[in-house]
This record gives sequence, C-alpha cells and structure tokens, in this order.
Amino acid sequence: MSVLTIKDFNKTYSNGVQACKNVNLTIKTGMYGLLGPNGAGKSTLMRTIATLQEADSGSIFLDELDVLKEKHEVRKILGFLPQEFDVYPKSTAYELLNHLAVLKGMKDAKIRKEAVLSLLEKTNLYNLRNKYLGSFSGGMKQRFGIAQALLNNPRLLIVDEPTAGLDPEERFRFHNILSELGENIIVILSTHIVEDVSELCHSMAIMNHGEVLIEAHPEKVLEQLKGKVWGKVIEKEEIEQVNEQYRVLSSRMYMGKTKVHVYHEAQITNHKSQITNISGGGDCQSPLNIESPTGKSALQDCQYPLENGFTLVETDLKDAYFYYIREKKQETPAESTEASSGTTLVGKTEETPAHSEIASGGVSREEPRNDWDGKTEE
Repeated sequence: MSVLTIKDFNKTYSNGVQACKNVNLTIKTGMYGLLGPNGAGKSTLMRTIATLQEADSGSIFLDELDVLKEKHEVRKILGFLPQEFDVYPKSTAYELLNHLAVLKGMKDAKIRKEAVLSLLEKTNLYNLRNKYLGSFSGGMKQRFGIAQALLNNPRLLIVDEPTAGLDPEERFRFHNILSELGENIIVILSTHIVEDVSELCHSMAIMNHGEVLIEAHPEKVLEQLKGKVWGKVIEKEEIEQVNEQYRVLSSRMYMGKTKVHVYHEAQITNHKSQITNISGGGDCQSPLNIESPTGKSALQDCQYPLENGFTLVETDLKDAYFYYIREKKQETPAESTEASSGTTLVGKTEETPAHSEIASGGVSREEPRNDWDGKTEE
C-alpha cells in the first residue's frame, strides 16, 4: 500500500495571497476526496503535488520519494487530469493518445499501440478512436483526459474537478472508471461537488481558505453532526425569519417551496428519556441513543424538539460540508486557530485568480457561503 504524506505545506503567491496554510494530510491507496468550495486552495495543492509549481515550505512524500525534490522521478509514476485542458481538435483520439505515449517514453511501437487501444477501450472511447477530438462532447474529452493520465500506469492519480459540467450519464460512467482505479492506486479526487466524494471516497478532507478543516472517514464526519441537523419545508416568505432564528446550513427548492436544513444542538438527558433544546423550549420523548417505545426510529419519533415544526433529519455529507465551511468560519472571524480536537479552523484568504478554481454547471449542487449572513441559496 502506497502512502502520500503532506506535512506543513505552505504556498503564498506573489500578490501576497496565502493559498495554502500548514496543510497536513495522509493519503493511502484508494479513493481520497479533497472537498472544498472554489478558492479553497485545492488546485494549488494538486498542482504542487503534480510538480507544476513550487512549495514555499513543508514536505510531500510518496512513500520514500520526495515529491518536491525528485520531480523527474515523480512524473514517471504520476497521472494528472487538470481541471481544464485543451486538445488538438484536428487530431483523432488515437493519434493524440499515441503521440502523448511517445512523449511519456513508450518507445516500442507494438507495446505502445496495445496500451493506447487498451486505454481507449477502458474509457469507452474505442469506437470513437478515429473521430476528431474537436467533435467530442465535454464528457468524451474528460474520458480522453483520464486515458492520457493512465498511459504510464501511475501509482498516483490526481483528478481536479473531473465531473463538473458532465451530464448524469457521463458522470456515472466517470465514477465507475475512478472507482475501479482506486482499488490499486492512490486516486485524489479534488472537487466542490459533495456527491462525488460521498459516492466514491473512503477517506476525505474538507478545505477552505487554504486550510484543512477536517480529515476523516466520511462516516466519522457524519457522526459528529448526528442529532444536530433539522429540516423543514417552508414558504418563500418565511426564509428571512428562519435565517434570523436559526443557523441555516442549506436551502433548496422542493416542489415549489423551500426546504431548509438548520444546525441546532440538543442536550440529551437519558434518565428523563428526553431531548431538550439548549436554547430552552420544546422536548421530545425519544432520545437519540435509546430504542423508541413506539418501535419507530428515534428520528421518526422525535418530531418536534424545535419550535415551528422542524424535524430531526438523517445527516448527509452535504450537511457536514456546509457545517464545516460555515461554522468554523464563524468560530474564527479574525484568524485561524486550532481546536482541542485537532481540527484546523479557517482563516480568511483567497486563491490568486490565476490559480483559482472555476465553478462549472451541469451537476445540481448547493454552493456554500462562508458565514452565517442571513441569506439563503436556492
């Protein structure tokens, strides 16, 4: 099993923007999700691992290989699919992939041809191998991008925002390719699309403003919010009032109305078999950690611990994502600090525009705000 170890990585651009601050990550063989909004510092970190830019300080090792000092050796075992890339529109898929294989040092024509055709088959492009790349859809180009990234049988594969802009069918196909690859090598999936991480990754980190907010197994991330996320379907005219009263994690349209999820901690009192609001008012007769007397789950039974009809909901990774992006920002408005739990909290920096990440359409998602500003997204 390979291990990529990142310690105390820092990167500041010439305009003074600190894109990454004391980043520490341990990434093992398998699918690893690096989740964060646009401008979180993900692309800066990925480009540095891919040997495309220098670090200011810190270390990055792939097993015993020093990524920052032994760039030539790293490139021999690295596959990289950047967020945006161009192709030669008048070249066919086979021609360009064969050309790239030559550039990667595959000199034996027979072996090279077999490898190119095999990768075109793997990425479902074999039947399109003689088509000009200029005629390819966005999803086809993404699949071609992953084919070129796999030419040298990499031990480390980095894919930066790979599914942004893909239709559902292409996204599903791309997920299958990445999942298969993650069985044998390290695959780092850098994205702001929460569903990509929840569906593919066994380990993950959330970044914002250049810092790592949390690194854990997705289930561990969800456990920390269990029993603290509440939902309600409201009318549009109620949004402002809800924002004033609660910490809104997310909102989205639902059958012509607005469905909101809010963060609210509840105090569990076992001997009374009640859940009581920290803020006072309202209780529920089925605590989260005992069996419900009605035979329903505690989530079904515990309907009104908050006023105004909010109900406890099953926490998903999107709720956790919004919580860490927003709540940690609220806890550290001036500068970053480190919590006793070891979770790094966010400060306030942005990536330089030259290296910032570009939001793409095509996948339904909710974009996070970085504070509790009293507004909702639809």
